[in-house]
Amino acid sequence: MLVDGAHIIPFSESSNNDPHNGLALCKSHHWMYDRYMLSIRADYKIHLSKELDGDNNVLGGAEGLDKQVILLPSEAGLRPAREALELHYGRFRAL
Repeated sequence: MLVDGAHIIPFSESSNNDPHNGLALCKSHHWMYDRYMLSIRADYKIHLSKELDGDNNVLGGAEGLDKQVILLPSEAGLRPAREALELHYGRFRAL
């Protein structure tokens, strides 16, 4: 599995390459994250879009991730910014 560096707040909006504005995701989950098909709340729990609930959806391995907590760096100073996650999650919920 390949890992992508995903911006929490898109670089086109923030010009922010700080690691706190980033997540390590596989290519499929990065694509889903950028299209608000999945999001991560400030409590680091993954949430999948209700649009993905159908039986015919292939989620790229995401089906078991809903409400799971992401793996975090052991050093708190290296974790994704909660404010950025909450902004993304707010946009996700608004769709």
